[in-house]
Amino acid sequence: MTGFDAATGRFVSTPRNVGDAHAYGLELSGRMPLDDLGLADAALWGSALYTSSKVDDPLGGSRPFLDQPDFVGRIGLDYEYRPWNTTFGLALNWTSSINQRPNLAGGGTLRQSISSRARLDLTTRTEIADNSFLTISATNLLGQTEGRVDRVFDAAGTLQSRDRRSEPTYRNHFIGITRAF
Repeated sequence: MTGFDAATGRFVSTPRNVGDAHAYGLELSGRMPLDDLGLADAALWGSALYTSSKVDDPLGGSRPFLDQPDFVGRIGLDYEYRPWNTTFGLALNWTSSINQRPNLAGGGTLRQSISSRARLDLTTRTEIADNSFLTISATNLLGQTEGRVDRVFDAAGTLQSRDRRSEPTYRNHFIGITRAF
């Protein structure tokens, strides 16, 4: 449960079991080799995901899970460079904006808007031995900032505070070795 402490001007969160929750979704995905375009070692792929959720709010009513987008989409291109036994991948990921209204302790409401986000990822995967692979990934190459607006209303519906900010979304780099048995 989250409440706004007017004395400190901060949100105070207390973990609690919120009770029953349900989540639903539908994902469509596909992969198309580009042989017909003369690119025998390349493939275009993509996916689209719709999600919906509902949780019983301990402060009354129901709401979607917090920070859950309704739509997520991905499109990518994989290219296999056979002399190195390596696949290079480039992917663009998109997440829809989020608008949510969780209830606050004391009858208030927090109205949050989070901007949609795009992320560009690059991955290489090389077979270094039979059934052993080295993967190197760089995610979020665009380093897009996330726009967020939080508005706090009291039980009477009067605006108590408004916070607009841009938060960085950090880049990540991964190196991993996998072995299939």
